[in-house]
Amino acid sequence: EKAAVGLEKRAPNSPLTWNLRGLVSMSKREWKDAARYFEDNLRSIGRIAADSGFALILSTEPSSLRTRYGADAPPEKKYWLDDGESTAVYRDSLDARLQKVAAELARGGMRVQYIKQDLPSDKFLDDAHLTSDGNAAMAKVFAEAALRLLNQRS
Repeated sequence: EKAAVGLEKRAPNSPLTWNLRGLVSMSKREWKDAARYFEDNLRSIGRIAADSGFALILSTEPSSLRTRYGADAPPEKKYWLDDGESTAVYRDSLDARLQKVAAELARGGMRVQYIKQDLPSDKFLDDAHLTSDGNAAMAKVFAEAALRLLNQRS
């Protein structure tokens, strides 16, 4: 935690600062703080992209938690919270923050695309890792978003 505080003093707007603060919060199971740092990190990345003249694609992390696991499924992975549903709810809260930041950046004139990943459960090996077909489907969605951004440029 001391390292995060020190980094924040030296580089308050760096994505590294917000990432480290979020990791510290997650290690303490302070999920609301970690989500806030996630949002701050997204804004910081957006500022860097805007200042550099880059377009930005923001994407929901694909998940099959709700389609492959019951609400009370015990944690299978270290990154799960208390159970499958609490982990899915937390991911939903991160997605809401992602959508919020994408909308803010777009209102500010930035070329940004938000992608909600909604893949069927047969495209997953487990709750988060994709099959080759799942990766291909996701790559297609990203390519289409990139083309939309390129078309906005011309």
